[in-house]
Amino acid sequence: ENQYLLAFYLTAPKVENDRLSLRTKDGNHQALKQGRYLAKAPFGYINNKTTKLLELDERAVPLVKLAFQNASLGIQPIDEIRRELNKIGLPHCKQAFIDMLKNIMYAGKIHIKPYYNEPEMYIQSIHEPIISMELYEQVKSVLNGRKKSYKGITKNSQTPLVGHLYCPKCNGKMTGSGSRGNGGTYHYYHCQRKYGCKNTIPANQANEVFINYLQEWTPNSEMIEAYRYILKNTFKDGFIGREQEKIRLANEITKIEERIQKATIKNLDGVINDELFMKTFNTLDAEKNELKTQFESLKSIVPEFDQYTQNSTLLIENLSAFYKSVESSTQKKIIGSIFPEKIYFENNTYRTTKTNDVFTQIFATDKALNKNSRPNNGRLSSLAPASGLEPETL
Repeated sequence: ENQYLLAFYLTAPKVENDRLSLRTKDGNHQALKQGRYLAKAPFGYINNKTTKLLELDERAVPLVKLAFQNASLGIQPIDEIRRELNKIGLPHCKQAFIDMLKNIMYAGKIHIKPYYNEPEMYIQSIHEPIISMELYEQVKSVLNGRKKSYKGITKNSQTPLVGHLYCPKCNGKMTGSGSRGNGGTYHYYHCQRKYGCKNTIPANQANEVFINYLQEWTPNSEMIEAYRYILKNTFKDGFIGREQEKIRLANEITKIEERIQKATIKNLDGVINDELFMKTFNTLDAEKNELKTQFESLKSIVPEFDQYTQNSTLLIENLSAFYKSVESSTQKKIIGSIFPEKIYFENNTYRTTKTNDVFTQIFATDKALNKNSRPNNGRLSSLAPASGLEPETL
């Protein structure tokens, strides 16, 4: 009998603790379903201790918006964006920054994990979103690799050719470094010693010759005008196809919204249970957001096209001067856009294995018309301006 009593005394507190734990979990789950964010406020928000709700941190909101906007473009590497924002107040390390970009709560949604028989779901939040769902989906596409970001190497401003320059002796990719001596620091492109090649090129020499090499890729004004004309006509030719695609996307979005509405009515009438409804809703909502992202992307093409064409042709006309005036990260993007494959420097001259087709088209025609001496050591990528350069910097 004493054993029974002892077992009861030992078990009763455990049962009570378990009951409190279940009540807490149930309460938290219900709060999440109401759209409340229960964890510590992430960067961009602050916890209101009175209302127990999230409020916007006005000092941090601009940084969050800028992070998502820059990441959505798919131009810069994600960590390069983080480093730039670190300089103006963003406190995140590399992984924390990626986690922030993946956090859907910034778009006004609460993620709820599966709980007992209830499926995973996304609930509209009570707190005010910082970004739109469309912007979140664009960033998600970049992070998932559907929209490629530029994989430039931006370690040293004195060696912008690193990542593109290959050794003419061993065909290995050359790296860059600096060494101190005679009262200064001298930078070099060199092979990696561990692979046995000791080829070394002074960086200032290679950089200066490369600037002169770019001057050879300056077409005359007549070819630039012809290029603009071709671009405009090519764009007009695709107008009907773009409009048809916009109509198709709009119809698909409308169909999905109608299906969501029908599912909601069936759920309210008890025809389908909450679990099936939430599973259906999450699937349809994700499809709708992706279609809306594609639709908005098509809408933005038309107003941006004329400015983009003008800026890109101005860059081609003043390529060498523009290259000299920008920072190394943009220089690397210029190099990668014009010369997508290997570049070799030997006997104080450059040669390439492949160049962008837009330059091939322009210079092949220019040479045929004017019989000027132009570079003929490459096969330059499409009639459209090369990817990898920000429209703002063209």
